[in-house]
Amino acid sequence: MSNIQKTQLNIKTNPTPTPQTEILESHYLLKKNFLSHSENQQLLNYALQKKSDFIPTVVSNYSTTNRSNIDENQHCPLLLQFFPQFEELIVQKIQEILPDVFAKLNIPEFPIGKFENRLTAYNDRNFYGVHIDNKHPGIDTRTVTYVYYCYQEPKAFTGGNLIIYDSKIQGKYYSTADTFKTIEPENNSIVFFLSSYLHEVLPISCPSQAFADSRFTVNGWIHCK
Repeated sequence: MSNIQKTQLNIKTNPTPTPQTEILESHYLLKKNFLSHSENQQLLNYALQKKSDFIPTVVSNYSTTNRSNIDENQHCPLLLQFFPQFEELIVQKIQEILPDVFAKLNIPEFPIGKFENRLTAYNDRNFYGVHIDNKHPGIDTRTVTYVYYCYQEPKAFTGGNLIIYDSKIQGKYYSTADTFKTIEPENNSIVFFLSSYLHEVLPISCPSQAFADSRFTVNGWIHCK
């Protein structure tokens, strides 16, 4: 059984919701060809040039299901927190489509406090377990999450799908429902979803293990004031 199959099976709980269980369906917006081809390649080249500046991700709001005997920090992506030129470009492009984002996510427009961005590199065996993006103080104003994908073509890795779970509500408690949305990482595409959604990144397989063959993303959040 593949890692992807194992992950999907492990997070399942009660396959038959009780009458008291409410299922909230998740919504997302996927935009292809988000940047121009030139901008996409410039971002990729920038990431490759900054290889030595990427650092291991520090896991803070991480939760896994049935991943015993795994050193989580060793399997999380590398991170670059400072890339101002491309942060500005990404934010500018997002602001142009914000009405579409709010409409697709079925939320009212809200006063924006800030945009937060990180550049990540997922390589062989990297994953990120089931979590939400606004669980802790300091990040609890994150309202909309976005992920922009960028990588060399032809693609040298497999896996790395983003799984966005529907929510199962029983009383005051939220958990993953049996249903979910799967977004495959497509070069130069961006996906938006609510930061309160439970989601994960499935394991990557990158046989070369070369940094240049990584699945690069701009992970970002729109904070409300």
